[in-house]
Amino acid sequence: MSFELEMRAAELKITQASEKAIRATALQLFTQVIERTPVGNPDGWKNPAPPGYIGGTARGNWRTAIGRPETATVDNRPEAQATGEVNLAVARFTLADTIHLSNNLPYIQRLENGWSQQAPAGMVAVTVNEFERVIESEARRNRV
Repeated sequence: MSFELEMRAAELKITQASEKAIRATALQLFTQVIERTPVGNPDGWKNPAPPGYIGGTARGNWRTAIGRPETATVDNRPEAQATGEVNLAVARFTLADTIHLSNNLPYIQRLENGWSQQAPAGMVAVTVNEFERVIESEARRNRV
């Protein structure tokens, strides 16, 4: 094998390992942000939500997009759809892309600033503090 072919093979291997590590990191961190987002209930926190209540408007409004942040909000979208969107975007991600997680609800900043007792330290800030540990773990696991 020529030197040029060896370099191309090494470059491909590094690119694939890097993409895999970044995908795993984004999947883990984005999912954690969604799961850490407080969920209200219809009677103002007095009782558990009734069976079948979707709730979690803030959780359902986490949007994942490649290239540019999503700016729309959605009504009555369950958390599973938000995490499903993360999975789809992460699967399409390449090193040439920028992947975004956004939430455009008017009160999301209040939730991030500790407005809810469910997330007194926020959701994004807590998750960002874990970024270095997660990316290092994924890089080691993917041998980047």
